[in-house]
Amino acid sequence: MLKGKTMPKDYSNFESLVSAFLSKLDLATKSDVHSLMDRIDHLETMIESVVESTEKNISMKKQKLSNQSISDQVIDILKSSETPLSYAQLRDISGLDEKPLRNVIYRLNKLGRIETIKRGQYSIPKELG
Repeated sequence: MLKGKTMPKDYSNFESLVSAFLSKLDLATKSDVHSLMDRIDHLETMIESVVESTEKNISMKKQKLSNQSISDQVIDILKSSETPLSYAQLRDISGLDEKPLRNVIYRLNKLGRIETIKRGQYSIPKELG
């Protein structure tokens, strides 16, 4: 401390002066940063667990479907859906590549086992469902 100079009475020591300064300027303190980092770590953990469970569900669906023929897979997917599915939805659920999936959809449509509701929307015909 400077000789002859004293701290204002509101601030008993240098730490309280700095603390008041940081508070007045709305600046983060070290404890604020640590608290924020802890919250971010917690959120990352939650996100990782959701991603893992989602990936596990998708892999289980793909495992179930992989034991069937591609045609049966597509038909089962459409039967389990209450609404018509788009090509992209069928591809995501089945995990099939573009060309084989398009070929199967074309063949099933020609055979009457699935129907096109509108362009790119497919469903099981009511008489077969």
